[in-house]
Amino acid sequence: MSLSRKCGSFSFLLPYVLLAGLFLTFHHEAVFEGKVYYNQWLFRNHAPFPKPSSAELNFLNPTTEYITHYFPYKHYLAAAWKEGVLPLWNPYVFCGFPIVGNANSSVFSPFNLLLLAMTPYRAYVFFLAIFFLAGSFAVFYFLNQKMSFSRLASFAGASGLLLCPYLMQFIDY
Repeated sequence: MSLSRKCGSFSFLLPYVLLAGLFLTFHHEAVFEGKVYYNQWLFRNHAPFPKPSSAELNFLNPTTEYITHYFPYKHYLAAAWKEGVLPLWNPYVFCGFPIVGNANSSVFSPFNLLLLAMTPYRAYVFFLAIFFLAGSFAVFYFLNQKMSFSRLASFAGASGLLLCPYLMQFIDY
């Protein structure tokens, strides 16, 4: 059966629609309610982690690596792009830092265009959330089309990526 015939039917899109629904169900707090991916927030329903207090849900908690390491790079990129400057060097880290050489900064990623359209906080969290949705689509496609797994097995594999709290904790690595 040709790909054009497969793409024309809803059954071809059904797993992707279900993955998107699962994604929005599990990640709704980050996507729609302004929450962030933070270990104590993320694992609130997973043993052995205790339910966090409201103070621990604060995005600006200085103990998180998102605030001390990753987010400042995104914030600098947003400021540089908005000023029309190509951000190759960040003068605010140590005595200067080649931000273009840092993989976590991903200076030339098209996703950084979100930094121009949203506040850096929302853009960063949105980028992290979309990473899981796109990854689950890619895993489903790979397992189903390239490895010839059944659609159910491929969906289970993609759902495992989408719902894995361990991966979410280390998403930026």
